[in-house]
Amino acid sequence: IDVTPVVEWHEDWPTAVIDAATRIDAGLVIKQGSGKPKALGSSDRQLIRGVQTAVMLVNRQPKSQLGTVLAALNLNAEDAEHQRLHEMLLEPANRIRGTHAAADLHVVNAYPDSDNFVHPPDLAKKAGVARSHAHSQPGKPADVIEQVASKVGAELVLIGSVGRQGLSGWSIGNTAERILGSLDSDVLILGVDSG
Repeated sequence: IDVTPVVEWHEDWPTAVIDAATRIDAGLVIKQGSGKPKALGSSDRQLIRGVQTAVMLVNRQPKSQLGTVLAALNLNAEDAEHQRLHEMLLEPANRIRGTHAAADLHVVNAYPDSDNFVHPPDLAKKAGVARSHAHSQPGKPADVIEQVASKVGAELVLIGSVGRQGLSGWSIGNTAERILGSLDSDVLILGVDSG
């Protein structure tokens, strides 16, 4: 991996990171989780909303071998942004699984009610994982992701984020932001802009 040091000065450090990431067209921003993500102006939320690239929040001590990885999908969504997110999440999940022999990939899909039930075998086929590694549960996505991550002992959770613009984005939030602070695992957030 090529690493290039970048110095950016701004009295608001999240803005400096966003500006630098934008200027150099960074592929990934890595940051230690803040521990205060529920606050509207938290640095984690600012980065997720501000950078136009993947954000990894590191919440645990790194190990030499990566264990369980959990990718959160939303197979009920039919819009183009969420379809792109599925591919964006599965590509690095499978790459991680391929480069870490000990990595164990699980996928999770939350659904709101029985009308939107996703059959675990369908989820397993879509993600290319064993049926036992496909978790489909009713409930709010943030709650289901947290439950499954805890159950399988996920060390890394991959989640997508469809960016929102304007005041509605700040007031509504999204699943990626809602799980911040509730997971002990590292979190890799990949996003697409909803324009």
